[in-house]
Amino acid sequence: MKLLYSEEHLRCIHYDQGKNPVIEVVSIEKNESWENLPLGNKLIFLLSGEISFSYGQFINYKVGEKNIIYLPTGFKFSCNAFENSTLFVMSIQGHKNFCEDYLFKDLEKKNYSVPDYSSLAEVKPAILEINEALEKYIDTLLLYVNAGAKCKSFYMIKIKELFHIFRWFYPKDSLKEFFRYSLKGGSEFGSYIMDNWQKYASVGELAEAMNYTVSGFEKRFKRVFGVSPYKWMLNQKAERIFHQIRMTDLTFKQISANFGFTSLSRFNDFCKSNFGNPPGNIRENNGIGGKHE
Repeated sequence: MKLLYSEEHLRCIHYDQGKNPVIEVVSIEKNESWENLPLGNKLIFLLSGEISFSYGQFINYKVGEKNIIYLPTGFKFSCNAFENSTLFVMSIQGHKNFCEDYLFKDLEKKNYSVPDYSSLAEVKPAILEINEALEKYIDTLLLYVNAGAKCKSFYMIKIKELFHIFRWFYPKDSLKEFFRYSLKGGSEFGSYIMDNWQKYASVGELAEAMNYTVSGFEKRFKRVFGVSPYKWMLNQKAERIFHQIRMTDLTFKQISANFGFTSLSRFNDFCKSNFGNPPGNIRENNGIGGKHE
């Protein structure tokens, strides 16, 4: 289908010019790879094919077509295709509700059986199956996107529609597990922490930036996240360090500097304490190579 008056749309300030797009379609050929920058919470729909993906503590996790991956803000996503694959990537940063009367945080009012994700324990990434209703929605949206109807205002309307579909056609326990990262960022308090925690070297600095006393901050943090801020920040830091060791060729000196360690020996001690091995062993076990200095 051809988009009419395309030049008018291209001149519009709301036209998505492709820099940090709200929605994009990505085609990956067999044995090729793709990476996505860690900018905001995203949904990655695997429309066809099969891939293995990595982010945070999840390394080379295999997933097939007709599944959605939830990618939390702050994580670089990388994947390799086992066959020709198509991804549909949607930014949902700041979205906090399924409809006007049902917020993400409302999922926590029921005691659904969902695992504890506050530590680096072996857990599964957030994945949801694409059902029939969602498949029809994607087909229609793809028609518009492929025709060049890349209006950001229109995308916001379609994202609202998507969350109505989640509300109407998915069980609440499945939604709670899938959106577990968003649940912690469902309030302004949680959203700020999810998006900015890495800018601060300590709990005290983060509390001060949010105009809290340390004790008041710790109490509210534990109510929202279910764990102490120190433990949570430590786990977030550990996930990102683990990912950089396993999935990049950065030297250990570079990684150490990235996370504010004053020496390589302190960095080695951190890895031994949190992962049970020094960084050299972690990288060698993954077989990725890279420099160790």
